[in-house]
Amino acid sequence: MVRENALFLENTCRRTLNYEDRGALNGLVDADQLNRVGTGYYVLAAALAPYFKEGNSRDRELINNFLDEFYSLSDSELTYGDYNELLGRAHGNLRELLNTLTA
Repeated sequence: MVRENALFLENTCRRTLNYEDRGALNGLVDADQLNRVGTGYYVLAAALAPYFKEGNSRDRELINNFLDEFYSLSDSELTYGDYNELLGRAHGNLRELLNTLTA
């Protein structure tokens, strides 16, 4: 599941941002970019920004808690294996969070 985590997260973020092509946000929302250790956090934050902007206080708290939980994805010192494992968990949790935010 090495490359797959980046691909799955790219797809989810593109759908969240309603962007059909790879490379939204100046190339940030792209599996190649996500595969680089230290970039995943920024993609998650970008994908959640519209929900944060339009959300109520509960939504914003959920988003902040999610981003706090996965802040270590911004650490470029993580091993690739640890980063990829965390990226996979973040993707699963992102899908759950999006279901909650859109319910």
